[in-house]
Amino acid sequence: MTLSLGEATVLAAKAARGAGLPWGLAEETGRAARWLEARGAPGLLAVAALCEAREAGTAARCPLRLGCAVADGARAPAGDLGPVAAPLLLAPFLAARAAPGAATLRADGAEATVSAEAVSPGPEGWGPFLAVARVTLAPAAAPAARPRRSRADPAAAPRLEPFAARLLAPSDPRTRATGAGPGAGADD
Repeated sequence: MTLSLGEATVLAAKAARGAGLPWGLAEETGRAARWLEARGAPGLLAVAALCEAREAGTAARCPLRLGCAVADGARAPAGDLGPVAAPLLLAPFLAARAAPGAATLRADGAEATVSAEAVSPGPEGWGPFLAVARVTLAPAAAPAARPRRSRADPAAAPRLEPFAARLLAPSDPRTRATGAGPGAGADD
């Protein structure tokens, strides 16, 4: 099974909403996941990490709230941001503000370089960016652009689907009587 970028966007947004994010932030989550997946980064895995951190009640800053503040005109933060859940989700917001340059996103000693066209991890890989990590930001040189992908990695789908399923109407007589749930309107 593979996912189109559109399917990845919808799955990420539904999972974020199912994890308790407001609709606006959930939609931003979907867009961030799509941006990352198109550039070969594990956007859906980052969303799964964020949903799981919220479920566990982890005390960390939300990367979407930070990112939206940057997108809404706040200066891109510099220096120590403290603990951030799934800091890879900051990358799309930083990329938009870093143009024409780039930014370095550091998470617990690992580095990723972010520009409008690419996001590249250091030799440590993506692991530290898919957890709760202490994050710092700094200017950087832009990484080389890579060909864009048109499909998303479906590996995170099983972790996201339980969160997305929380948005579904339950299958019981009360909901079916109001026209919701499976089988509703089947006799029409």
